[in-house]
Amino acid sequence: MEPQGSSGIVGSSRRGKKRETVEVKVDVVPEAEGLVAPFVGYFPSGFDIGSSSEGNDGVRVRAFRNTDKFKKGRLQLVINDDNAGVDFVGTNYSGEGALFQPCTYALGVLDKNNGSLKILPIAGNKIFRLEPRVRGLQYVHTGAVDVEEEKLTDENRLDKLRALTSSFGTKRSKSQVTRRESRRLKEENLDLKEAAENLIKDANVQGNVKTRQEVLHDTNTSIERNIPPYDLTAVSVENVYPLDKIILETEWEHLYDILELLEAEDGGSASEILGRNGYPIFVCNRVHKVMQIMDLEKREKLAGILSYITCLLKFMSIPSHSIDKLVTANTEKYKESSTIPGIILIKFMKMFADAQKSMLSREKSQLLISYILVLTLFVDEFDSDPSDIAKDLKMTPASLKPYYMELGCGFRKSCVILSLPLKFPTLRLPSQGGRRNRR
Repeated sequence: MEPQGSSGIVGSSRRGKKRETVEVKVDVVPEAEGLVAPFVGYFPSGFDIGSSSEGNDGVRVRAFRNTDKFKKGRLQLVINDDNAGVDFVGTNYSGEGALFQPCTYALGVLDKNNGSLKILPIAGNKIFRLEPRVRGLQYVHTGAVDVEEEKLTDENRLDKLRALTSSFGTKRSKSQVTRRESRRLKEENLDLKEAAENLIKDANVQGNVKTRQEVLHDTNTSIERNIPPYDLTAVSVENVYPLDKIILETEWEHLYDILELLEAEDGGSASEILGRNGYPIFVCNRVHKVMQIMDLEKREKLAGILSYITCLLKFMSIPSHSIDKLVTANTEKYKESSTIPGIILIKFMKMFADAQKSMLSREKSQLLISYILVLTLFVDEFDSDPSDIAKDLKMTPASLKPYYMELGCGFRKSCVILSLPLKFPTLRLPSQGGRRNRR
């Protein structure tokens, strides 16, 4: 963009074909206090305002601002067309206008006669979606929750910031979020220790009804773990995390996409075929295991697990504002365009999306990662190198270590191992002599 008051040429040649060029003076109008920038409205229905025989006669365009001092940012654009008998209303505080807007826009007005091109900022970066309203009918707003009325707690604000950073943040900002998460986990562990110490003190005051070991045991067993369903009584490592409780029976018939793709395409290895079709790194690097299995049932099972991992990663990559749309009213519409099978998408929405926050909360995101990691253990026969799945999750193997520990996994060099007996992280307290117990 040229500076204000400069001259330029509008037009260009394409594929050697000459096009008309116009020399114009570019005038960039900056934002200024006290001046109202233009509003932009569009008709999603394709309606052409003033298309009737009467033309623009009877068409009125009006803008309204809320007079409440706490809601002065609320704007409403109304277009009345007396010839059509329909009003069009757009707002910046509900529906599409209330979602996060990562882009800014400007309006260019070209006057060929005067040879000028004016660039104007759009008011508040607001583009109004003009919805038709038939006169005489009452309309109840059913769109997204009004952002300005939502009372954010500190936890909700941090969740929204984390989701925003995950969608649009730089590498540095994502690393900062990972470090903050590690510090938070340490602080929670300290809080649990302090709570256990208080229980022990209370027991001593009440006549030493319980020993330190008993209090610690009760505290550890009462901890609710944010992980997939597990079975502490399992006698084989395959049954520690029951697969039938992670992937339901009705979902398997929707997980044949990898096998169908490999059968339909020729040319290149299985990994190359999946890579061309946008499958995750972990899935591309493990699909050769599917081709090595001769038993059809076992082959379909492994391919289905890889497809389910793909669905989980796709759901995790959905931006927070799209999650908001899904939570509010557009699940059926999204199902039509989503590559995640509808029955699986609905399940993910119930399990991982927080309806009150209209996004993936921190706890739900941790649970989602745990589901992904458990399924990767199944694929690697419970002895897994986390480097590939870490790339898909946009994390580092080191940052995944706390998640594996919560799943009861051990470590050997660069590999993660799930073995029996299953041992979850437990709360340890300082010994009475002042020395701290070590794991």
